[in-house]
Amino acid sequence: MIKRYCARRFKKLKWTFTGNIPKRIPRCIIVAGPEITKSDFKLGIAVSYLARYRTKFLIPEGYFIFPFKKLLKSAGGFSYDPQDEDRTIGILANCFIDRKKFSIVTNWQSPSLEDPLHVPIFYQVAETSSIPIVMVAMDRRRKLIKFHGHFLPSGNQLRDLQFMTKYFSTFQD
Repeated sequence: MIKRYCARRFKKLKWTFTGNIPKRIPRCIIVAGPEITKSDFKLGIAVSYLARYRTKFLIPEGYFIFPFKKLLKSAGGFSYDPQDEDRTIGILANCFIDRKKFSIVTNWQSPSLEDPLHVPIFYQVAETSSIPIVMVAMDRRRKLIKFHGHFLPSGNQLRDLQFMTKYFSTFQD
């Protein structure tokens, strides 16, 4: 029900999506950017529903409270503890190892000026599990969601994160 509602809203607001939706990739991490807000969650649900692509959405566990817990789970919410990165990485890596089909959506966060060497959770999971990363850009001005082709982490974290930063910087926030 929530997925159909989001899809109708997506169409009514005249959003479109283009690019390579990763239907042939059974396991991947989808990173959405440039910066994602709470309202963009509905757009993500709509795109996954309209593209007929099943995915989970990585959401901090603090949102999984009554009355939202059941709603978030039914929409594909996957809770994690942002304070315990090692545990989150382990849980996600095991999900990718244990399942033939599994994908998760998370938001892009530009590398921090305070800690430029910090590597985001999604990248660590992709690198640990040899899982491809698919970038999805949301351009609010043009009401466009664009899927970029996938890539595997190269082992050079700095270069990969710079590549992602450059890609997301070309879209309107």
